[in-house]
Amino acid sequence: MKQLFTLLLFCIAWQLSAQDLVVNPSDTIYGEYPFNEWTADYIYVQNEGEAPISVKYEMLVNTFPSGWTTNFCTHEHCYNYIPSSGSLGVINPGEEGYLTFSIGFWEVEATAQCVVRIYKADEPSVADTVTVIYHVEDGLTAAKERSNEFLFTVGPNPTTDMLTVESPELTNWEILIQDLSGKVLKRGETASGSWSVSLNGLPQGMYLLSVMSDEKVVHAQRIVKL
Repeated sequence: MKQLFTLLLFCIAWQLSAQDLVVNPSDTIYGEYPFNEWTADYIYVQNEGEAPISVKYEMLVNTFPSGWTTNFCTHEHCYNYIPSSGSLGVINPGEEGYLTFSIGFWEVEATAQCVVRIYKADEPSVADTVTVIYHVEDGLTAAKERSNEFLFTVGPNPTTDMLTVESPELTNWEILIQDLSGKVLKRGETASGSWSVSLNGLPQGMYLLSVMSDEKVVHAQRIVKL
């Protein structure tokens, strides 16, 4: 009887432990893009348990072609390549970390994927696997599953200085402007339907604009500073 009781407690503890790591989305991100488009797709990792957890990741598959610009970020680090493995550090109860695939689809047609496994460092069997698939073909219209699409106007793009983001559908945003390595260069918040920023002082080149609402990316696109 004592052994049965001990086994029951172990099973209950294991089930509670398995429930603290929550990954969203938990299966597949899929997008179709024409040449010269850019995307930023986030995978959120939440701790819904009662104790801090240490989280790691590993890339099981990576077939992204060398002709694409591949940037990968976590809430702790950014890379201008897709690392084979790494750490998300410690995520406290009720908090959230993330991984981001920021990919530029230049003139290389391909259907490619990256499969990432996210797991607890002290319990590798507690894990989730997300497959990120992109299909790139000249002339396609951008389409993406598992994303919230809102109507945005961003311009002028290209611009020599001022850039304005407008949307009638959202009223509480956070806007990020990043370089192609993922470094945040400009950040702003607005409670209205419009936000403007000066890019004066930034070198000429290409940047990534991301709009976030409720801590989720709802719009991402390339911008060009002349």
